[in-house]
Amino acid sequence: MRKNVLIFGGIAAVVAFYLFTKANAGKKVAISFQSLKFGGNLLSPKIIISLLLQNPTNQSFNINSIVGSVFLNDKFVGEINTFEKVVLTGNATGVIDVNLKLGLLQSFTTVKNIIKNKGLKTVVARVQGNANVDGLVLPFNEIISI
Repeated sequence: MRKNVLIFGGIAAVVAFYLFTKANAGKKVAISFQSLKFGGNLLSPKIIISLLLQNPTNQSFNINSIVGSVFLNDKFVGEINTFEKVVLTGNATGVIDVNLKLGLLQSFTTVKNIIKNKGLKTVVARVQGNANVDGLVLPFNEIISI
């Protein structure tokens, strides 16, 4: 009986240690803005945001999904999402492309304001969202000035 308790206690300790290290290591995965690409045509524009994924740990992770919102000068312009699973190996970087789905009303208002103000002197773009890294939800908030 005592032997069984020790065996189950040891297994529980190993599982708890594994889950603890996995959760803490997953928090070290960094997500940052890398580039912006334009495609499509005037009637069907396509904007792709490339996000840089950095893993400074020895452990590999599965990036299961990324979802978020994009703002220009604190005005909502659209959403990003991808549910494509990406494996990020230990001590490595990776890039994931996400499509920006424009909100028609918000985009029209933003373009109208740019034309009305004869352009913008500075544009601050913010990508804010969450990434599912091995089941752990990690928030990110990237701000860039254009």
